[in-house]
Amino acid sequence: MVAERAREPTSTLRGRRSAYARALASILVALALVAPSTARARALPEETRAQVEALYSEANTAAELGEYARAADRYREVLRILPEGEDTYETRAVALADAIRAYRRADEEGGDPRSLCRASALASEYLREARSAFGIDAAVMDGPKSAIRERDAIHSILAGRDLSCETVMKSPAPAPEPAVEPEPEPEPAAPRRQRARVTPEGSPPIGGATSPAPARCSSP
Repeated sequence: MVAERAREPTSTLRGRRSAYARALASILVALALVAPSTARARALPEETRAQVEALYSEANTAAELGEYARAADRYREVLRILPEGEDTYETRAVALADAIRAYRRADEEGGDPRSLCRASALASEYLREARSAFGIDAAVMDGPKSAIRERDAIHSILAGRDLSCETVMKSPAPAPEPAVEPEPEPEPAAPRRQRARVTPEGSPPIGGATSPAPARCSSP
């Protein structure tokens, strides 16, 4: 059996380990959700819960319409109204991931690196609040670790363009492309007037019937 496993391709072993890791993570998340916890038992105020749901609805709608910067701002607002703590940790971590993803899409679609700098600043702010709430435990939590990875990835993107947030945020934003107005529909052509046909005196009109000439009375 050991020899057979040794002969298995490295990619197969890596895929099995990844599947086992995902299954284990799902089990741990399920256990965390059902475990009794005084902090988790404290429900958010109804008003705050309604605000979060409304903001997420607006953000998702904006993302579907391709308005990624506006979607990112709505996700960011979720982080603003939810203080960091054990009962809001998971929601904040998801909101941060969604905000950074939307900011990066805004940069990809609009070519404005300011969106990347806003994402980097948001990750740094999230890390400060997580460390303030959880202390040294924040270093081993998934949310802060993901924030560090995302921030480092953004800095790498900017460095690849020879940019930094210090210079980007001081430069003017790129002018939006002018909207292309549809061409007006052509007006319907005026009907052509029929010219009156002029015929020589005494000749019948073209296409008309020939009428007999009036009889002349001869003098005796």
